Amino acid sequence: MKIKLWTILFFSICLSLLGKNGQAQQYITGKLLDNTTSQPIRGASITIIAVKDSSKVQVPTDILGRFSSSTLPNGDYLVSTQPMGYSMDLRRVKLIGQTIDLMFKLTNAEIVLDEINISSSSIQVKGDTLEFDTKKYITQDFADADELVKQIPGVEIDENGNVKAQGEPVNKIIIDGREFFSTDPKVALKNLPADVIAKIQIIDDKTEQAKFSGFDDGKRMKVINIVTKPDKRKSYFGKLSGGAGPDRKYAVNTQVTKMNPKRQYSIDINTNNVNQPNGFATRGNTRGRTGQGVTTRFNAGFNYLDRFFDDRMDFNANYTYNYTDNNIVSQNKTEYTAGNRANQINNQDQLNSTYGNNHALSIRANWKIDSIQKLDFQPNFSYQSNDRNTSSTGNTLLNLEEMLNSSDRRNKSFGENFNWGGDLTYMRRLNKPGRTISFNFNGSFNSNKSHAENFALNSYYKEGLFSRVDTVNNRNYTMGDNNGFRSKIAYTEMLGKYSRLQGNYTFRNTARYSDRRTYEFLAETGQLGELKNRLSNEFRNDFVYHSGGVSYLFNKKDSIRFQIGLDYQTASQVNDKLFPNILTTKSRFNSLLPNLNFQYNFNKDTRVEFRYNAKTNTPSIEQLQDFIDNQNPLRISSGNPDLKQEYDHNLVVQFRSINKGSGRSFTSDIIADFIEHKISNTIFTTDSAFTIAAEVILGPGGQYIRPENFNGVYNLKWQNSLGYRLEPWKLNFNLNNNLYFNQNYTLLNLEKVNAQTYGLSQRVGVNTAFSKDVIIGLDYNGNIAFSKNSASEKSNYSVYKHTIGNSIALTLLKTWTLNSTFNYLYNGSILNSPSTTSLLWNVSIGKKLFKRRNAEINLTVFDLFNDNKNINQQVNDLWVRISQSNAITRYAILSFTYHIRGLGGKGEAKTRR
Repeated sequence: MKIKLWTILFFSICLSLLGKNGQAQQYITGKLLDNTTSQPIRGASITIIAVKDSSKVQVPTDILGRFSSSTLPNGDYLVSTQPMGYSMDLRRVKLIGQTIDLMFKLTNAEIVLDEINISSSSIQVKGDTLEFDTKKYITQDFADADELVKQIPGVEIDENGNVKAQGEPVNKIIIDGREFFSTDPKVALKNLPADVIAKIQIIDDKTEQAKFSGFDDGKRMKVINIVTKPDKRKSYFGKLSGGAGPDRKYAVNTQVTKMNPKRQYSIDINTNNVNQPNGFATRGNTRGRTGQGVTTRFNAGFNYLDRFFDDRMDFNANYTYNYTDNNIVSQNKTEYTAGNRANQINNQDQLNSTYGNNHALSIRANWKIDSIQKLDFQPNFSYQSNDRNTSSTGNTLLNLEEMLNSSDRRNKSFGENFNWGGDLTYMRRLNKPGRTISFNFNGSFNSNKSHAENFALNSYYKEGLFSRVDTVNNRNYTMGDNNGFRSKIAYTEMLGKYSRLQGNYTFRNTARYSDRRTYEFLAETGQLGELKNRLSNEFRNDFVYHSGGVSYLFNKKDSIRFQIGLDYQTASQVNDKLFPNILTTKSRFNSLLPNLNFQYNFNKDTRVEFRYNAKTNTPSIEQLQDFIDNQNPLRISSGNPDLKQEYDHNLVVQFRSINKGSGRSFTSDIIADFIEHKISNTIFTTDSAFTIAAEVILGPGGQYIRPENFNGVYNLKWQNSLGYRLEPWKLNFNLNNNLYFNQNYTLLNLEKVNAQTYGLSQRVGVNTAFSKDVIIGLDYNGNIAFSKNSASEKSNYSVYKHTIGNSIALTLLKTWTLNSTFNYLYNGSILNSPSTTSLLWNVSIGKKLFKRRNAEINLTVFDLFNDNKNINQQVNDLWVRISQSNAITRYAILSFTYHIRGLGGKGEAKTRR
């Protein structure tokens, strides 16, 4: 009922505001095209000057080359544009109660000095965009896009395929301004060939509402836009590959894309049993450790892009299916460092088998209705199921000698999760320049159910001698849902040439429900026994908040941007415990949420930015439920219905400097988080049996965990990213370092513990391409992490990890290829265990086939020295851990790959030179 009432009220306000502004409006609109290729010119600036008073308005072109001004009064105007690399065009128009639509067809402009053509720098700065011309970067024939992107200064792709630019994670990759196959960078870069790429743009992307309204709130998302070559935008490409080897190893990849400026189809199917999540690398250029355990997987995806309504609507549909069968055998050794758990060491051997299915469908329709209206609709659907079997044995020792407990556990579970939802945004320009209104509606609906079988046999010891044994044998059944609705309205008003004002109001309602029933299992009859009330719970949480505020923006282009705002948020929470007893608790939170953003541009290439914002985080339903979970009798937990929401102060100071001549980019960030009411765990441990609740006993060496709120928590980080290119040697350098310090608190046996973790990571990467026949890369990664706490006798604990990697790609005698990737890993000594090393060397030898050399046979050997190990070291504020799991080791695959190319509409295989 609450949702219905607020929805009706919200729509009433929206309609009344629109009604007030339904009068006639006039604009200058148009489109920019390349005169040679007829392709749209994106990101160009259009200047509109009023002849009467010389007042000036600048508007950008979108991905279709279109532009539209705000509402303009009658009069004479000069409209000019000169995108980089094009000649200038100037028009004079007269507005008399009508909208004027212009068409600019621009010709390329060449600068010729003494008969020598002077080309521009390989790097350009365009506002929040860094653009790199890829002509100076070389890849092998038929290489994937990631082989090119990782050469760009300031960009790094780690051994697991994660992409960072200027030290920040890249959230998505788009192609020619449109989403390509999947916004996941790992997938996008493996489905696009390098030889179709003209430019790489690294964008600090604004929100859709900010781009439409002109009110820049400073919120950014790191995006890479790949600009394709004009003659390759009507093409098809892909690859078909398959291979097999001894021990029934196999890998099959199919990737095909057909595209033109309007429509695009993509399909991606891959399956393998060699731990390759995004398809098998036939040339052996896999650098990662291939993950934990041994995995068989099948992935399929289909992407469809199109344009409708005279190219004013961009439509994107993406479907993916994933199946995984993962088997992990692991050994874990954990040393506790605080309180009466200090000098306790827990050893555990575990076998985990997981079968998972995942379906996901997402659609986006971005419709520019006309010059003043825009609609963006994004529905989504997903379904996941997981079947998991786990068995483990372990023990806890005191001072490496005295036995405290031993355990033998088995767990079998199955779960399903269904999600669907959507996001709808409508934006409209009103009857005055800078006056806009936008409405956003977001809904999400989630339902889940699971059941689990739990068995545990635990033996406890006193002074090293056997004391008693406990058995847990139960079945639990859980079902729940999480539904939410959010609506937001934002209104902007221009106050002057450089100033704007924005007001906003948000309403959100979230309803969460969980019902968990735990029954004793009678092994002698195979039937369920009595219901365990203390291990069961039925719980409902309703969370409602209203938030409203105002922001002021001063934005003098290419000089200063200053934005300050304040929101007031009032929230109410109702927790209804329905079983095993009935209890209702209510709480209310009132918060002031200031935000501040200041950017100063020293010049077009150098700037400093300061950002501050406050936000709240609500506890999850798992943290709020107070039933006892004893699936692991040595790690018993429960929730806390009295938790408050977190209040987070986030501060970022960023400095960025670009040298277009040398191609150098440098970014430095200082990031700080200060958190009030931080949700952290309180821990109770015991050296003897302790009764937590009826029939729930915590044995020696075990721990009982419950969340609480703490103040005084903060996290500090300083990260730097430097990328540059030495042109004479064709060397690309990337350097990244990261220093961090985290201050946390916990409650250990009612004693407040001050816990700190801090460390340093450093990455250095160098790559060079003398030609497409000789490409070499070298990188180093070093990580040092420390931990200390006030309840530990030892001053601090530390872990060290160093990795050296090398890649070589050679083309010999025009048709033979040799590819090698080398990865050396060193883990320092920890927990009285010696240091460990691992050498992973992958080699591939190939022969190109056919006249166009667009097919090849490769013999790939993974882990040539049979030395692959999965070893992971972790340091926490309360413990230090070393883990080792099984890994896929040496194998060989003989594969055949056929590269599909139909570029420029002629079907010719044109490769990067």
